[in-house]
Amino acid sequence: MRKRAISSVAFLMAVAACDRSSGEHIGTRDLPGCGRETSYGIAGGSMRSGWVDEGGGYISNTHAQWSDSLGGAGSDGPSARLFNCASGEGMRFGWSPRASVSAHDFIDRMRKAKKAGDPEAMVSEGRRLGLTVRQTRANAESETAICGCELYYPQTERAWAPEASNLKS
Repeated sequence: MRKRAISSVAFLMAVAACDRSSGEHIGTRDLPGCGRETSYGIAGGSMRSGWVDEGGGYISNTHAQWSDSLGGAGSDGPSARLFNCASGEGMRFGWSPRASVSAHDFIDRMRKAKKAGDPEAMVSEGRRLGLTVRQTRANAESETAICGCELYYPQTERAWAPEASNLKS
């Protein structure tokens, strides 16, 4: 009986140690190049890679987020972004049921072909491979985009984020 009571107490302590609400933020870790990893315990998390300089004022990164809760597992699927530091215009490449590659593999392929900084080639190839392609636009509150542009193109005039432009002289 005593052995059973100790086992029950140990089990309850273990459950209490793991008992976090599904949306509780338990940690964020900054990664090189303005990347970030966030964990929400057993509920999931997200990973944004650091920006990569693709040349000609363009930067790119990848993103994935996931969840695993009592309501079921889910994900937006991996995505990739191409962003122009001068104009604030960007593109998001994401998963679709028709996609023959993941967005992460897509951006890797385009880098190897030296076309990751060519928006027309990216859109054309992304659509050919069945990825979703969506235009995006940054604004003055787009901290992630500002961080990447300050990292690789600090002297670029950014009308979309004037207060952040040319912080480095």
